[in-house]
Amino acid sequence: MKKAYSVALVFSLFLTGCQAENRTKTESEVAESTDVSSEEKTDENLVAFEGFVVEKKIESGREMALVVNGISEKEAKNLSFYEVTGEVHHDNILWFTSDKNLFSEIEAGEKVEVIWDTSIPHAEPSIITVEAVKVEKID
Repeated sequence: MKKAYSVALVFSLFLTGCQAENRTKTESEVAESTDVSSEEKTDENLVAFEGFVVEKKIESGREMALVVNGISEKEAKNLSFYEVTGEVHHDNILWFTSDKNLFSEIEAGEKVEVIWDTSIPHAEPSIITVEAVKVEKID
């Protein structure tokens, strides 16, 4: 039941992300842009999420970055976590975590595309938190 709920949640996030004009890569684009071996992950498990970094922090030794779709660069630099979560639909907000320093060169206000793996279990708070596989700055 929990697995079915997780699959439904991921699918609804994916559909909502497409409706919110998230740039979702095709499976072949994801495979080409990641250094994850095909033995470890399958292409259909990888999803891209694009948005602006609003906040970064370290929690329990892991990097965390709050990425929000549907806001401007100016809003990303000026809004706090509480302001953005009150103004933006939660389907357009994701916390990404990493213990590989993927976000070390990323600053609040920068536009990024983050790839995450839907097969990795994740916490299910009101704002979904997922493990980042890869992150790229978008100019």
